[in-house]
Amino acid sequence: MKSTKDRIISVFELYGYYIEEKEEDVNLLEYDIDSIGFVSIISGLEEEFECVIPDDMLSMDLFLSLNALIEYIEAVVEMEQ
Repeated sequence: MKSTKDRIISVFELYGYYIEEKEEDVNLLEYDIDSIGFVSIISGLEEEFECVIPDDMLSMDLFLSLNALIEYIEAVVEMEQ
């Protein structure tokens, strides 16, 4: 089974954003994600993880850190189980 990180990176790649895997954290905003890309990625994450990201959390701030996004997605999935 793929890790949460690998699954998130796969969703980004599906929409044309290729994340360089580094040992340190990645600021996802460096990839110039526009509003259409943002909505597409959120939708892709919801589909991939079979969850719903609450509307009040829909902010580009989610993409400040790959590690923070991983933690957030894992928390949402856990809450919905």
